Amino acid sequence: MTPSSHEMEPPGIPGRFKLTEGTIINLIAALGVSSGTARQYLHELQSLCRFLVAQGVLSHNPAANRDLIRVPKKHKARRRWVRDNVDRAIVEAADPEYQGVFAFLHGTSADRGDVPRLRRRDVNLEQQYVDIDGNNKAAARRRMRVPVEPWALPYLVRACEGLKPEDFVFDGLSLDAISRAHKRAPKKAKVKNYWLRDSRHSYAIRAILRGAAIADVSAWLGHSSLATTYETYVHFDGEVKQILEAGSGIREGEGGTPSAPSAPVSARRRRSPANSPVTPRATGRRHSTKEA
Repeated sequence: MTPSSHEMEPPGIPGRFKLTEGTIINLIAALGVSSGTARQYLHELQSLCRFLVAQGVLSHNPAANRDLIRVPKKHKARRRWVRDNVDRAIVEAADPEYQGVFAFLHGTSADRGDVPRLRRRDVNLEQQYVDIDGNNKAAARRRMRVPVEPWALPYLVRACEGLKPEDFVFDGLSLDAISRAHKRAPKKAKVKNYWLRDSRHSYAIRAILRGAAIADVSAWLGHSSLATTYETYVHFDGEVKQILEAGSGIREGEGGTPSAPSAPVSARRRRSPANSPVTPRATGRRHSTKEA
C-alpha cells in the first residue's frame, strides 16, 4: 500500500516513524524555542526532506506544504547597543579563558563563527587591526583590516603571546561553549538584555559615532551592499539616527576612522552608490547635508 501524502513512512522502519505534515507541525510546536529559531529548524528540515525525495525515500516533501505548515515569524530586529565601557565590563566579567574571545568579538565586527578560524597571522597588533576570513559558503565575507577598538587590544595581545603565524588564536573552543560562556558574562557584569549578536551592532554604531565612513563600516561588517548597512542602522533610535539624518560625522566612501588612525582602510566597496548623499569630512563642526 502506497503511503498517502499525509502519512509517509521511510522504508525499512515501518511502524516506528512516520514523517508527515502533522508530525512536523507537532515537532515545531514542541521545540520550546523562539519563533526565529523554529523558523531556522523548519528550513533545515525542508532541506532534509528534499534530500530524502531525491534519494527516493519520500515521494514528496511534507515540510514544504505551506497550506498546512505555518512558517514561524522572523525575529524582530534588535535595537540594542552599548558603549565600549559596557563591552569591556562584560569581557572583564567573563571566565578567563574566554576574555580574549569576547574582546575579539566585541572589539571588532566578528561573528561567533569567526573565532575558530582566527590565526595569529590575521592579527596585526602593531597597526591594531585583524583580517577576518569568510567561510567556504561565503568567501565574500572575508573582511580585510578591520580596526580593533583600543580597549580590546590588550586582551588580544595576551591571547597571541607565544603563537606562531599559522597557529589558531582560540584553538579548542566550541561555538556552543562560547555561547554559553557569553550568557554568563553579562549577568556577572549586571548588563541586562545583551546578546552576543548585539556586539556587532555596538561596534558598528560606535564606529559611526566616531566618524567612520559608512562604506568602511559596511566592509568591516561583511555586508553584501551599502544598502544593507543603511537599512540596518538608519532605523536605530536616538543619537545614531539623529547623526545619520543630520550627516554629522559621516564620511561615505572616504578613508580612515578617527578611532584607529593607524589601521589601513578596507579596500572593498570604495565607491558610494550614485544616489547616496555624500557628506563632508568631519572636522568637529556640525554639517548638514541635502540631496541635490
